Amino acid sequence: MSHKGYTRMLLTVFLVGICVSVSAQQTDSTENQELTLTIGDTITFSTICDSGVYNYIDVYTKTRFSDSVLNYNPITGEGFYKTFFAEGDFDARRLSCDYADQKFTITSTQYFTDNKTGEDRFVVFVMIGDWKVAWVEFIDAYEAGEILLY
Repeated sequence: MSHKGYTRMLLTVFLVGICVSVSAQQTDSTENQELTLTIGDTITFSTICDSGVYNYIDVYTKTRFSDSVLNYNPITGEGFYKTFFAEGDFDARRLSCDYADQKFTITSTQYFTDNKTGEDRFVVFVMIGDWKVAWVEFIDAYEAGEILLY
């Protein structure tokens, strides 16, 4: 599903230690861009947020949990998804534009296969408060300019 001027992001994930490499390619030019994400890197929510919420970033606030400690490896991010999302209740919604121009640290990454489409999805998790996690659909958010990496 491509058309002239449409940027198609090709995702290649290489897990080498704690790094994730994401390749982006313009379909109508020869320009390639490679991004390397490392757990602990900074991500900034951009000021491109006109509708009051971001389109590709959700926020999950854990409202009930059995353990008050997140047991995961903070250096690699390993175990974060299972620990945070395994048990409990959540308030989930789109991330508010109130977070525009704020910087946070990448907590973990996860690679999913969409059950409906079969397409691969790359998600970045960012702790934005106590028991509050931003779920960033990385390729879509990056392509839409909703996140910035420095």
